[in-house]
Amino acid sequence: MRYVRNTLLTGLIVMGALSWSCVRNLPPVAPQSTETAVNTTPVETPNRVPARTQSSGLGGNLSSTPAVSQIGPTNDLPNPYTTVVGWAKMPGSRTWGATSAVDIDPDGKHIWVAERCEANACEGLTLDPVLKFDEFGHLVHSFGAGLMNWPHGFYVHDDGSVWVTDARGGGGKGHQVHKFSPNGDLLLSLGTAGVSGTDGPL
Repeated sequence: MRYVRNTLLTGLIVMGALSWSCVRNLPPVAPQSTETAVNTTPVETPNRVPARTQSSGLGGNLSSTPAVSQIGPTNDLPNPYTTVVGWAKMPGSRTWGATSAVDIDPDGKHIWVAERCEANACEGLTLDPVLKFDEFGHLVHSFGAGLMNWPHGFYVHDDGSVWVTDARGGGGKGHQVHKFSPNGDLLLSLGTAGVSGTDGPL
């Protein structure tokens, strides 16, 4: 091992000496005349970083190389969508909490929302976390009260069934995946209520 290390060290020293010899023996570069001098003033262009010059660091002024200019992002295409503030209307005095997921109904008109009961969790609350709105933002259906702690994942199947994951355990609930009919009937619950899995994160 000592022989290999010494051999490598010797090789590096020789290579370094050869490199320095090559650099030291470079012929001097004649200074450029004022007629052919390159303008090294940074140039400002739209959406570009000014080009900068670089020095060779070898004792002479080699040809200046401009840095690669970067083009900024462009977002000037027409937007076919219009933002409608306050589109979805909650019933009565209910307000919005954390909205964990949104999906579109198979009819292409209704919007399904998983909402965490005016807060960031539904534990101890009796509000429906699964909401269905029509195209005008009116609530037409809701369900799931008292069944979930923390609705998170959400999927509306082509057959209209609604799948919701409850990602937080507590109070004998949570750590399950629930399947509902379009009318809100509970059809299936995967996993054991309140018991997390043992096979690692999803």
